[in-house]
Amino acid sequence: MTAKVDDFGPTGCRLHFPFNTPILTVDSVARMEFRLGTKMILEVDCSIRHAKLSYENKKPIQTLGVEFKNVGAALQTRLLVMFMDLQKKAVEHLDEIMESKNV
Repeated sequence: MTAKVDDFGPTGCRLHFPFNTPILTVDSVARMEFRLGTKMILEVDCSIRHAKLSYENKKPIQTLGVEFKNVGAALQTRLLVMFMDLQKKAVEHLDEIMESKNV
């Protein structure tokens, strides 16, 4: 199952699923796999902190607030590296947009 991720940080993130049926409920615990491209894959135990159903262009979106659990030093370092890589990619993408608009 694939989700859109935002607010990714070393302690958790927000996930957006294109479903109106609850996938997980508040206080559920799940093991999730996060991928950044093809090179970085992390498996993390997560706890659902909040769940919300909304609609975007009449399509259901379930948003889950996820907290990473049982994060040891090695996993925390890998999460931080993933977080930094995401920030770097975001800045590079913004630079490309700015260059294409000659700003």
